[in-house]
Parts: sequence; structure tokens; C-alpha cells
Amino acid sequence: MGTQSLFQSGWFMEGLLSQTLVVHIIRTRRVPFMESRASAPVCVLTIAVMLGGVVIPFTAFGALLGLRPLPLEYFGWLAGILAAYAVVAQVVKNWFARRYGY
Repeated sequence: MGTQSLFQSGWFMEGLLSQTLVVHIIRTRRVPFMESRASAPVCVLTIAVMLGGVVIPFTAFGALLGLRPLPLEYFGWLAGILAAYAVVAQVVKNWFARRYGY
């Protein structure tokens, strides 16, 4: 049960953060965060959702859902995975835009 709940916690956090990140990637043809920034409400809500997703496994509510706090080492891997995901999503978005005239 212990490793299963850790896996579920990691999956929950990575899924939520990558889905939230992709909103910024696909909303513009430019490079998000560098060449184009979202409106203040979108940025604030993005930060709130991401913080909530990181905090939930560390709370009683997260425990009720069967989530467990993740070890500190996980967050380094998570940052790398999200960075790689963002790069791949940007490359595919650019390819799609060139191919289909987006």
C-alpha cells in the first residue's frame, strides 16, 4: 500500500502540473513565459492550482484521498520531467502550426 500511494501521489501531482503548464504552451504561437505572457488572472489561477496540487498530498485531505507526502528527491525529477514536457509540447506545437497553418 505504501508504494502504491506514493505512485498515486506522484502521478496526481505530475498530471495536474503538466496539464496546467500545457495551457500556457498552447495558448500562443510564441514561446510562453519568454515571448508571451498570459493575463494576470490566468497566471494567478495557474499558480493557485499548481500550489494546491503540490500541497494536497501533504494535508489531511490528501490522506483521505489516499495520497502521501512525496520525498524531497521527487521534486527535482518532477522539475526535469515538466521542463522536458514543455520543450516537447512547444516543438510539437510549432510543427503543427507550420504543417496546418495555425
